[in-house]
Amino acid sequence: MDNDVIVTGRIDQINRINGKKVEIIDYKTGKTKDKKAAAKDLQLGIYALAAEEILELKPERLVLYSLTSNEAVESTRDSKALKETRERIAEVADLIRAREFTAKPGFGCKFCDYRPICPSHEQLVSIRGAVEAVIGEE
Repeated sequence: MDNDVIVTGRIDQINRINGKKVEIIDYKTGKTKDKKAAAKDLQLGIYALAAEEILELKPERLVLYSLTSNEAVESTRDSKALKETRERIAEVADLIRAREFTAKPGFGCKFCDYRPICPSHEQLVSIRGAVEAVIGEE
């Protein structure tokens, strides 16, 4: 993308509809999302951009498929939505380069490659260490 921004990822499934027209499916294991959430889903927008710009395909349908409920929610992205996705990626890249981003600790922290250097994790370790030290002295 512009300004040497590189986005990496893996699309779960691409199904050819006709010619270069495709359906992109993103499988989810968490809470089932509705149409409104699918329409705003950044990951689906990024997949649509990748399909168009890298794979030279036309995403006709973008689908969030819930593995827990076996429900599929369809969405699309028009040129305006794809432009907004590009802008959001650029904003996030600028914030990362400026080191202006806040960690949002949660379940995903268990799998994060940056956990050892994350300020939120360091604080959590320090608090736990202090609590363990106090409990151990009693």
